[in-house]
Amino acid sequence: MSIINVLMDGDKAVCCFFRKKKFNLTTSVNPVGSGTITGAGKYDKGMTVPVEAVPAADYEFDHWTVNGVEEPAEEPG
Repeated sequence: MSIINVLMDGDKAVCCFFRKKKFNLTTSVNPVGSGTITGAGKYDKGMTVPVEAVPAADYEFDHWTVNGVEEPAEEPG
């Protein structure tokens, strides 16, 4: 919410502007160099973002964490 006080000393037109909330999605790989991850960026609130992990040679995918909490992986379809 925002409030503005308008001194009425003549005709005036007031307009307010809004923008969608955006959130940052940061990604990382552990250990460094063990693969790549997609999806980092700034996204609108409520958007579902696909994130893909691709292991480097001699590595295999183990698990995800989101904000430090382990999350189940979805099977590629």
